[in-house]
Amino acid sequence: MNKSDLIKDLTQIKTRHLERLHNIEKEITSTLAATENTAPPEAKVFDDSRSAQFVNAQVLNLRTLLLEEKYRLQFIDQLIFQCDSHYEGQELSGFFHITLQKMAKVSATAEQAQAWKFIHQTAMAMKSLSERRENPLEFISGYLNTSPFLEPVEISQYLKRRDYTNAHENYTAQTISKERVGNSVREPLSQ
Repeated sequence: MNKSDLIKDLTQIKTRHLERLHNIEKEITSTLAATENTAPPEAKVFDDSRSAQFVNAQVLNLRTLLLEEKYRLQFIDQLIFQCDSHYEGQELSGFFHITLQKMAKVSATAEQAQAWKFIHQTAMAMKSLSERRENPLEFISGYLNTSPFLEPVEISQYLKRRDYTNAHENYTAQTISKERVGNSVREPLSQ
């Protein structure tokens, strides 16, 4: 993969996360706007679903999601910068492994060191991707999409959740009964 394609792909990932960020901001605004015409609690007309505790909990949850997206965007920006500055067409998972290790070290020693664990785990995953044909960029994107940033899912757990991958998308296997397996095998054989 050449540098411009890599940066283009990372920019597309960034765009998806920017959209998520804007959607969360809209949801916070609409949650607060829904309470604008609500009577105060002492008026006895106050709807429980709009109670201060409910709204506060909802907004706090959304603010956590907002913070997570901001960290993801910061991570993607740092990755774009590193790729633009240092990528020269080498093998991508090896490049990401080294680059992410350096980013994790910087993050771990920074004043606000929340991102180091996510970055470090991603670096370790690049070293030993479960499927060598897997696109490292898609792996990073999938991990970004499914793992909380501040309390990341352990890579081993993330890999267990991805039962099938076609190098672009991950699928979780669905358990089925032995009867259903037997029936699905018998039907084609009887035709």
